[in-house]
Amino acid sequence: MEKARSDSFEDTARLLKLLGHPVRLALLNELSRGTKCVNDIRDLVDVRQANVSQHLATLRQEGLVSCRVQGNMRCYYLSRPEFVRDLLQLFQRYYPVAEKTAE
Repeated sequence: MEKARSDSFEDTARLLKLLGHPVRLALLNELSRGTKCVNDIRDLVDVRQANVSQHLATLRQEGLVSCRVQGNMRCYYLSRPEFVRDLLQLFQRYYPVAEKTAE
């Protein structure tokens, strides 16, 4: 197998592994709706802030999300919105999930 092709498979496998965590998928889903600060995200995905921050850092390292600082808050947004939305739509097509509804 060619080196470039092998590297491509490794990159794809790394991305799939990254997306293999339900919290990270939930974070990407929430960010696909727009920029959100950590506290807002924590409330939406029902995960402790430390865990949210850790998963966001992982997504940031892989270039899927970015952040900007507003005062003492870090607000996150999708770095590759079209790519992430396409992935989420593909997953939803084959593995539909119920959306969390506001109470």
